[in-house]
Amino acid sequence: MTPIERQHYLDNAKRVAKRLIDLDSEIPGCVRMRSNPFLRDGVTEHLKAMGFRKRFLQSAEQFNMDCFLSYLPAAEALIHRVILDATLNDRRGIQCWHGSGKYIGWQEVLALADWTSETNRPAVFMINIAPFFERISNLLDPIKLVE
Repeated sequence: MTPIERQHYLDNAKRVAKRLIDLDSEIPGCVRMRSNPFLRDGVTEHLKAMGFRKRFLQSAEQFNMDCFLSYLPAAEALIHRVILDATLNDRRGIQCWHGSGKYIGWQEVLALADWTSETNRPAVFMINIAPFFERISNLLDPIKLVE
């Protein structure tokens, strides 16, 4: 990856983070995400170190998701560890992008559910973008078809 491409993806990650927050603010609950249970507590500690405060009796998972979808600094700090996924009726499984918008490829449903796989292990969240794909697709690399 060239330095120009790298900078593009760094800048685009911030745009993706902002778009996700804007979408969830406009239509609460439309951004559906799954949290990596193996990284949950580390993410919570990172967010606390950034100054965010967990409410009494709030689960770590809910705290992490609330911070991500409510505060741009939190989303920007975590977006590089996010997988965006969407089933797009192409029978090739689930299409996946990095939080920066870089196309990863497709995974089968069961592979995507495996947080211990090499692809999924570093991700803190997987976000289903299918419900609002048209509103975020301009920030994503195009799908590369396997021949």
